[in-house]
Amino acid sequence: MRKFNMENKKEITPDILKIQEEVKAIIRKFGAIVAKTRKDKEMKLQELSQKSGVSIGVISDLENGKDKIPNLYTLIALAKTLEIKNDEFLRIIFGEIVHKDPTKKDPSDILVDALVAYGVPTDVAANILVGIDLSYGKHSVKNKQ
Repeated sequence: MRKFNMENKKEITPDILKIQEEVKAIIRKFGAIVAKTRKDKEMKLQELSQKSGVSIGVISDLENGKDKIPNLYTLIALAKTLEIKNDEFLRIIFGEIVHKDPTKKDPSDILVDALVAYGVPTDVAANILVGIDLSYGKHSVKNKQ
């Protein structure tokens, strides 16, 4: 994991500091969920490390809220190993997806339903939808804090 770049203070603007704090908060939240889920499953650090391919030190740093940036592989490997659902993982990282009119069925729900009706597993259909959402930016993303 990398530490946040704080070396050249002249280049770090208040906006950058704000973003860094938001990222740190997201990483701390994910780390807390990893710790809780691991303990709920009565899994030791060593076991999670062996199953996920992520070092014990990285897992420990993440669970203890150290100011380090895990790479995407680390986040996904831990989420998959701990069986954190895709929608929960995305909600932690990207925030809550807010739909404009909650009374109408969203086209994305219709798409997922159609894919599932054709035999696509729900999590795969949700991943397809996330890819579409991220590629085309159809939903506003609101970070939950």
